Amino acid sequence: MITVSKRQKEIIEYLMKQTDYITIGDIATKFSMSDRTCRNDLSAIGIFLKQANLSLIRKPGKGILLDCPHQERQTLSKLLQTADTRFYGKQERENLSIALLLLNETTTFQELADVCLVSRQTVINQFETLEQRLSKHTLTIEKVPGKGLQLQGEEKCVRFQFLELLGMQLCKEEIYKIFSKHSSLQPYFHTASQIINEIQELKKIQFIDYNRVQLILSYTLSRINSGHSLRTDWVYKDDSELKKVIAKYFVPQSEQYFICSLIQSERTSQSTSAASIPDEAQMISQELISSLAKVHPIEQDALREMIDGLTVHLRAAIYRTRNQIHIHNELLNEIKLSVSLMFEFTSEEMCKIKDKYGIAFDESEIAYIAMYLTSIYETSIKTNVSLDVLIACSYGLAASAVLKLRLEQAFPDCNVWGPCSLDAIEKYLQTNKIDLIISANDFSHERLPVIVVDPLLPEKDLERIRQKLYHDSYSLMCSTFLKSYSSQMDRHCVGNYILPENIQVLDKCNSWNEAIKIASAPLLKRGYIEQRYVDEMINAVNNYGTYMVLTPEIAYVHAGVNDGIRRNCAALLLLKRPVIFGNFDRKRVCAVVVLGIKNRKEDSELINLAYILGKEHNLRQLKETHITIQDILELHD
Repeated sequence: MITVSKRQKEIIEYLMKQTDYITIGDIATKFSMSDRTCRNDLSAIGIFLKQANLSLIRKPGKGILLDCPHQERQTLSKLLQTADTRFYGKQERENLSIALLLLNETTTFQELADVCLVSRQTVINQFETLEQRLSKHTLTIEKVPGKGLQLQGEEKCVRFQFLELLGMQLCKEEIYKIFSKHSSLQPYFHTASQIINEIQELKKIQFIDYNRVQLILSYTLSRINSGHSLRTDWVYKDDSELKKVIAKYFVPQSEQYFICSLIQSERTSQSTSAASIPDEAQMISQELISSLAKVHPIEQDALREMIDGLTVHLRAAIYRTRNQIHIHNELLNEIKLSVSLMFEFTSEEMCKIKDKYGIAFDESEIAYIAMYLTSIYETSIKTNVSLDVLIACSYGLAASAVLKLRLEQAFPDCNVWGPCSLDAIEKYLQTNKIDLIISANDFSHERLPVIVVDPLLPEKDLERIRQKLYHDSYSLMCSTFLKSYSSQMDRHCVGNYILPENIQVLDKCNSWNEAIKIASAPLLKRGYIEQRYVDEMINAVNNYGTYMVLTPEIAYVHAGVNDGIRRNCAALLLLKRPVIFGNFDRKRVCAVVVLGIKNRKEDSELINLAYILGKEHNLRQLKETHITIQDILELHD
């Protein structure tokens, strides 16, 4: 399938309406672009039209006419409907614009518009936002009369902006293509490959992302040769062997140190068992696994590959952290919400690492480490957290047997029980633990979720079950984690984490959105959080569902440290009438805990509160009619 841009598609539709020739200038004016851009678009359109055996007729002095007989217009319309149309969102356009600014001494608004597939005016309208984003790296854009836009700032900041852009996932393929084809970098690709190959041979490693390393080296060489060298005050923990290789190609010592630090911070496939003397990464990895093993036994031999992967990642992360090379983790917020308990656990452990090794990992690095630990933990408890599914229907033995077989094939990690008749469900539940009922009959159960499916279990039903099981298995994992983690905790009560003035008890709320706003009100009033923190919490529920319902009927909502929080704080709203929480995988919630975590403490408010409030007897007490704020404060583990 040949890709056309949104604008090119609109041009084709415009040409289909024309009955006479139209000039390139008229088309360019119509779509707010330069004549050159218009010609490029028409060339791409010509290639696209060949799929339908159509073409553009060009007549000197008259212009362009789409050669499309009336009987062929329907075919072309269908082709346009199925065409792979590329449209860049706001942040994607920013990424592409930054790529051009990094590569070119000067860039025009029109050049930015051309690469972003939008009009020049659209780029101009978003220019202020682009400047604000670059200012975070202390970079500015200067308008050079007669030449265009020029990126200005300290060379180190330019380099770090380049590294951040390489780490972006949004339109990553397009960005790599821009860098790879740009005339300023191409002369250095061969030299970069020589350096990489020599380093890989010397260190007995393989870079995970060869293209990324090649682009980093090529960009650095191009900057040096165009007169943009780093200052001589770059700090680096020396590796004499590596430095000897780099010194052959990078003359300024500051550049040698810079490249050495970048090389050491890149992920490699080096075996962690190769080193005879454990390095920091291996020691930190082992300490993390040992801490996790206190929560649940870890079969290290069986999980060796995953643990080695953690160690390799840590080795690069340590170099990045020590050399102040910051990565942009686009999944940060999602990780903090979707594996919040493990993120908090990891944050606590990394505080200990900081005290012992003097390495202060930022949240982006911690989030990646948390994902490794989550994977290791979930694998280690897999057999303990399998969900139990009951088939209950009255369609007959044959239909029930087919349904059971397909469920077992689709979800091998679940225990599928039954089938049993609808009348026999309660008797079955007396002797069996069931998490979910699946039935071909339309009915509901007062205590357990029911998913009604077609007896033949089509893909749409499988997907509904898959989503439900994913959320439920996560909830079960959270429960297992909290139960195991509690053995390491000192005795605490709710009053250790929430002030009495930040607790509210209400009869009801109209919606989960309102519940979050009311729960947050005391923190807003005291200036602990800003309004945008509340907005971000609501956005988090909209974007990530009900991951924050960590324990039955209690939601623990929070946002990021940069989302408008001024100090550590917590608040609780208790509802006597539960509210339905979230937009999908909807859950009943009787209490909303708002958490503001600005700075990490030795004890995690999230983990400890979740454990206390998640205990069955505490949940029962929360539901008592005459519970007081003092009663809530005294709830303990």
